[in-house]
Amino acid sequence: GDQYARKIELERQKGSQLDKQVDLLKDQLLKKRQAMGGINAPSEADVAVDKQIRVLENRLDKSLVKFNEAIAHNKDLREQIDNLRRERLVFDNLYKKLQRELAEKKRAMAEVIETANISYEERDRLHADISRVRGESEMEQQTFEAEWKRLGDVLDEDLKKHEVMSRELQRRAE
Repeated sequence: GDQYARKIELERQKGSQLDKQVDLLKDQLLKKRQAMGGINAPSEADVAVDKQIRVLENRLDKSLVKFNEAIAHNKDLREQIDNLRRERLVFDNLYKKLQRELAEKKRAMAEVIETANISYEERDRLHADISRVRGESEMEQQTFEAEWKRLGDVLDEDLKKHEVMSRELQRRAE
């Protein structure tokens, strides 16, 4: 029986130590819970975390919507930029073509002006030649008329002399 009594006593001591450990752990648990904010702290923390998660998910959704809108807007802007670049190429090509045509027209106009200047110079030279020829013609005409008059006078004089001689010859022959 002694042995059982000692075992019982030993078991009581173990039970008493375990009770002390349980009390100690309960105290520690209570202190930890109080440090965390009370008994309902974990569930309140879970609710707060869930609420924070919903808020952050909401923000994320709004940010994704804004991001997608920005991507769509960027896509539209890129299309506009591409269209403007194509238009610029067309306008640049048109501008170059017009520049070439303008240069060609200027060259052609310069040729026409040069030809016109040459023609005007030729016209002026021909007018000068016509004036010179008219002057010479008038001088020749005057010279001719003077010579014609002189020759007419000489002829008249010769005719008169001839008549006089003819009359003289007739008179002598008579």
